[in-house]
Amino acid sequence: SLFPITSIYAALCGLLVLALAVRVAHIRRSQKIGIGDGGNRVLERRIRIHANAIENVPMVLILLGLAEAGGLPAWVLHA
Repeated sequence: SLFPITSIYAALCGLLVLALAVRVAHIRRSQKIGIGDGGNRVLERRIRIHANAIENVPMVLILLGLAEAGGLPAWVLHA
């Protein structure tokens, strides 16, 4: 892999985002809420958590990839 460390974290972040989406979908199905949060506080929180991941994960992975390409030591990238 061209970016072995970034690839590991990209895969883990992808699984995290998927798990967060499943949590949102579970509440939507069980409460029959198709659009928005329906005033459901648990759903509202889960939507926000998922959205935060969607907003932040791409930038973090880009920065990690740039740091890896720049030659930072592996221990720094993992830290």
